[in-house]
Parts: sequence; C-alpha cells; structure tokens
Amino acid sequence: MTRTSAGGSRMPWRWWLRRSIPITVCLAVGVYFLSSAAPRLAIQLTGVEGAFRAEHCRDAPYQAGERALTCAGSFTATDGSFTLAAVEVDTAFEVPPTGPVAVTVSGPAADTAVRRDPLVWLGPGTAGALALIHPTRTAAALSRRRRPTRTQQPSAPTSSPLDT
Repeated sequence: MTRTSAGGSRMPWRWWLRRSIPITVCLAVGVYFLSSAAPRLAIQLTGVEGAFRAEHCRDAPYQAGERALTCAGSFTATDGSFTLAAVEVDTAFEVPPTGPVAVTVSGPAADTAVRRDPLVWLGPGTAGALALIHPTRTAAALSRRRRPTRTQQPSAPTSSPLDT
C-alpha cells in the first residue's frame, strides 16, 4: 500500500507499517488486560463470598524489586454451604496473611479465589480500556477521511456574490 505525498513522490510501504504497528500493539494490550479483568469482575459480582486461610506462601516470580507472595490454602463459604481444601488467591500479598482473608470464588468447583478489592479488576480493566482508545480513534478518523480517487479532480473554489 503506497500513498502519494503533496510533492508527487510515492511513499513506501513504511507509511502503512508505521501506523499499523501501534494500532496492533494497542489492540493486543487492550484485549489482554480486559480479558484478565473481566473474569475477576464476574467472580466478584456473581461469586460466593467466604474466608481464605493461607496454609503456605511462596515468592511470586513475576514481581521485581518488591517482595510479593502468592498463597494457597483453604476456603470456607460465608454461609457454610461448602469448603474447598485447595484454593490459590490470584493476587499477591506483601506479607503472609495471619488470619482469614475475605475472598470470592466462582463456586464449589473453583481452584482460584479473588480478593474483595475493586483494584483487582479495576486496574487491568482501566488499562485495557485506555489501550483501546488509540485504535478506536484511528478507525473513526479513517472512516471519516475522504480520499479522492485519481479520476476525481479537486473541487474548484466557489465564488460568492460578495466577491464582485
């Protein structure tokens, strides 16, 4: 895909590449963050609340610089309807929890719990929405742009009665 500049020279395919790479990256980042935020939000809205008791914690390999722990343990529903012996919390702790932690699970067959904190889904959700702004605005701008074809001539300026 090439485009003619005002001077008449043809710009190479790099014009298209320079514009498509940021759009593709923003789309991928937006989809990734929204796909990690949506299940957490759904579990917080429709899941079963309960208490998580940490049995063992280990250093999180993805955190650099700060100490972060991922913990596994047991879960007991608030209403006492079921208990899960092996559950992992999807967020990291700074220190090992000494008491019960309020979490939510999707149901009796869950293996992951979500902490009752809006930032668990709000952070990735906001980042995903912000990443999708660039491709959305670019698509809207491209759909509004009117490109004349080679057979069309630019329209001549119209004269007004005040020009006389």
